[in-house]
Amino acid sequence: MIDRERTRSALASPAISALAAAVLFRLATSSFVTPPMVQDALAYTRSAQRLVARHLFAYSTAWPTAAHVAPNAIVTPGYLVFLAPFYALFGSAQSDATIRLVQPFVIGAQSLLAIATVFLVSLIGHRLGGRPSALLTGLLAAAYLPFGWAASVSLSESLGAFLVALDLLLALRFVEADVTRRTWRDAAVFGIASAALVMVRPVFALWPAAPFVYLVLRRLEPPRRLAVLAASALLGMALLIAPWTARNALVLHRLVPLRTSASAPLLDSLGGSRLAPDERSLWDRAMREQKDPAAAVAASRIRARLRSDASGFVLERVEWTLRAFSTPWIAVYDVFWEERFQRQTDRVDLSPDFSGAPTLALASLAGVSKYYHLGLSAMAAFGLLFVRRRPSVAVVASLPVYVLASMFTVLPQTRYAFPAAPALIVMASVGAAGVIPRVRVAVRARRVPVSSASEHGGSERTV
Repeated sequence: MIDRERTRSALASPAISALAAAVLFRLATSSFVTPPMVQDALAYTRSAQRLVARHLFAYSTAWPTAAHVAPNAIVTPGYLVFLAPFYALFGSAQSDATIRLVQPFVIGAQSLLAIATVFLVSLIGHRLGGRPSALLTGLLAAAYLPFGWAASVSLSESLGAFLVALDLLLALRFVEADVTRRTWRDAAVFGIASAALVMVRPVFALWPAAPFVYLVLRRLEPPRRLAVLAASALLGMALLIAPWTARNALVLHRLVPLRTSASAPLLDSLGGSRLAPDERSLWDRAMREQKDPAAAVAASRIRARLRSDASGFVLERVEWTLRAFSTPWIAVYDVFWEERFQRQTDRVDLSPDFSGAPTLALASLAGVSKYYHLGLSAMAAFGLLFVRRRPSVAVVASLPVYVLASMFTVLPQTRYAFPAAPALIVMASVGAAGVIPRVRVAVRARRVPVSSASEHGGSERTV
């Protein structure tokens, strides 16, 4: 009976937060009509149709029945596996009408993922500070409107943010467990969840090491037992990743652990894919040697920049990274950019009322969200000052730091920072929980009683 009451108490604040998120996200998405499907969203969708119709995994915007599309590993399979059941249920026919039929269900599922992300973030808050922290963290997440906006497009970021929140919750549960209760099963479950995240957002491939680094630095496990736990986590990850890697080896006839285009974003951040004559020779040589051509050209450009102005290059990357991380990703704005600068002929229009420009309501909410995100970033930085109170918070803090490092290395872009939002919000709540009591103490200290002379009939007042 006591355990049931504790469970109800633990779930109350997350439930309230999820309800608030449902209302606020609906308000956020009502500020515009459904945008058209272009570029990556269209490629994901038609690739999911192809997977259902032809049992062929090939990422491309080509029609599902196009015979010229060969198997590839341009993206990891996680998000296509998420989309495929919708087309298995409602049809994978070569028709824009099919996409228009299915897309409302996909958006609905993405919206539920956004609400579930808030629920998980609130659960993390409860784990770190009980019911008050759960409510604070959950409401901070519910007010983060980009979660709702991300659900309006068929991209993997909503699923990625949900899996980040789940992975963080499992990581905290794992590292905070008593030594006798931290089992290899817990490590394996964390490994499986981490692999699911990697299959959706491969950039997180190295982050699952963070909880184990924490255990090492805190000396919470003897070396032999720690090795068993780490092996269990790796085995859990291998259960999902190894079949994909084996498929790539059989189909592509080379070792591709995750994806073939891993260096494409890096090349984009170094001037784009347009090649100079000497770079073309590098590209062709890498292709002949079955190496990543984008990585070869990117490495050449980095060496040239470091030789010419190393400090300027590093400072430029730092500036771009901080600017991108401190700006929220508003999914529909990417579509507006495409409409203005690169209007696609290959597209699926989902609403005849889409104007191609932000409405006044959306622009106003987006402006508020930018300042809100900046405030969360500042408060999250304050949160780092209170890690000593609850050392396990360092595991949460490691994720935004990891994302910053990966953005600096690969591509400083707001979309790449979006999946780190759950960790950013948790750290902001840690900062707020640490700062608010100090502000109260400071305010009370300033209210020094000053007594007026009793003979003048004065009363006590404060300044």
